[in-house]
Amino acid sequence: MPKQIIFVRHGETDLNKQKRLMNWTHDVGTLSDVGKAEAAEVGRKLKKYKIHTMYASDLLRTRQTAEIISQEIGLKPVFTKYLRERDLGIFGDLTFDEINAQWPDRLTKFLDHSDIDWNGLEGESLRNVHDRFRQFLAILESKHPDENLLFVTHSGFLYTTLRDVFGLLPQNTWLDVAHTSITIVERIDGRYHLKLFNEA
Repeated sequence: MPKQIIFVRHGETDLNKQKRLMNWTHDVGTLSDVGKAEAAEVGRKLKKYKIHTMYASDLLRTRQTAEIISQEIGLKPVFTKYLRERDLGIFGDLTFDEINAQWPDRLTKFLDHSDIDWNGLEGESLRNVHDRFRQFLAILESKHPDENLLFVTHSGFLYTTLRDVFGLLPQNTWLDVAHTSITIVERIDGRYHLKLFNEA
């Protein structure tokens, strides 16, 4: 298994500023000028870490973030669907106010997080996200033994995997992870421990 996994959320997008959710099928979330500056800054911060391989979600905002980071740390990103944000289905392209106006009960369930099999948004359940990440970890197990990996990914994906797959955050809690913040898990005595969380 990898020795250390460094998670970085993508930089700010114009749709983030509008508080609008983004989806797989309409992948138009491009980095704002602030987001591009954030990506360059976190790239400079990452120079102090020994990183063997960088993986990134293949969605546009994470691809752009990883490409800017690449210019700073000299590693070419490997793009993968395994690190994508949750498929938000019918919630994609909408704000929370717009979702609440159409489906208030579904929004309540979406924000609950206790039923990981709920998929009323017609995209992915949390269990689907967890299974997708576990599949990725299984691929990495023999490919990167005792190496340090960088994952450029998304807020919801990052938080649910830390909480529900690694068991490193309290259940039934939620926090919006900051743009280009750094979170690190490190394997010690066969299990992963949270070394750093959401450091902007």
